[in-house]
Amino acid sequence: LPDSLANPAPLLILLHSASTSGAHQENYMHLGPVAKKSGLIYIAPDGMTNPEGKRFWNASKSCCNRYKQEVDDVAYINSLIDEISKKTPVDSKRIYLIGHSNGAFMSFTFACKTNKVAAIVAIAGAMDNESDCTPSTPVSLLNIHGTADKTIKVAGGVMNDFAYTSAKTTVKKIAAASKCV
Repeated sequence: LPDSLANPAPLLILLHSASTSGAHQENYMHLGPVAKKSGLIYIAPDGMTNPEGKRFWNASKSCCNRYKQEVDDVAYINSLIDEISKKTPVDSKRIYLIGHSNGAFMSFTFACKTNKVAAIVAIAGAMDNESDCTPSTPVSLLNIHGTADKTIKVAGGVMNDFAYTSAKTTVKKIAAASKCV
């Protein structure tokens, strides 16, 4: 938490990539000091562990619940927001997600299934081709994706026998859901 907070305060949630953790992602991105200086409540939670002991978010059919575990990460993130709100009032119009890879997939899923996200920064992520994205509030998006990514391909691909969107299609889906087209 920053030294002083607006009442209610904005919330920034960092979602890690598959096989890492919130602490690992924070160590890589160093968002804590930026959030503190900017007056944001900041969390970098951990996803569940799979049978290999690797953390993941159950974000979509394609990414990254390889073992088909019963995990509702939309409910989990909602519970984190609720828990924080009980201690420090959260500005419901200023909830932001930053996700890397599997965390970006989870950011899209959370935004599409709730009306709680003002903006997403997605790094090397996508959505299922068959995903339904119908938030009733607009979602701003900064989508960062490199052509050299061999895991989540910028042109789209298939993981876990399900197709995921290209970077271009991902942006178009969020734009359409936000009525920007």
